[in-house]
Amino acid sequence: MKISALSLSLLVALPSYTSAASCLASLTRFNLAFRGRCRYDDVLGRIADEVAKTEACEGVTAENELIALLGVTTVEGAQGEVYSMCEGLFQAEKADEFLPFPDISEQGPQFDKQYYDGNTYWNEQYETNVENRVPYLKNEAANRLDIDAANVEDVYDGIAKSGGIQFPGGLSNFQDDDGNICDLRAVMCCWASDRQANDNNGN
Repeated sequence: MKISALSLSLLVALPSYTSAASCLASLTRFNLAFRGRCRYDDVLGRIADEVAKTEACEGVTAENELIALLGVTTVEGAQGEVYSMCEGLFQAEKADEFLPFPDISEQGPQFDKQYYDGNTYWNEQYETNVENRVPYLKNEAANRLDIDAANVEDVYDGIAKSGGIQFPGGLSNFQDDDGNICDLRAVMCCWASDRQANDNNGN
């Protein structure tokens, strides 16, 4: 079964799901191609198109056919299978197009974990106007975030404004107590204090 989701061409094999109750299983090959979001209603709509034009499917509803194809027994089961399939396809296709999250800090997963725990020098070292940087830079304050974490701004300007960054699902900070990743794949950071000196902008 071929599904085009999010304007992508994706190949999905269903032989292991196909049961004897499937009317489309009588076909040696059939394609499902569509453009749009990969979700249950979209897949069901394309199954309905195939069922309508297949003589062996006379009297069979699209929903029952999809249940048979997926090897489940309920609509809820079919919805769960389609969700998992679409999620897997989306992640597989997009993985190479999104910047890996560890590439932001370029300091490794342990640093990233400690950063979100609030335990790195990015968190704890406040900028000061005392000229005591190591190495020493004349007329430069110490602990400047735009120097210490310069790559973050580079990623923001060069990638984040127009592209994507992989969700940091490997960090326990973004998982629930059972180790599952946040369903929304969205996060927001809240800063408790201003790290920079004398700019009075709160960040």
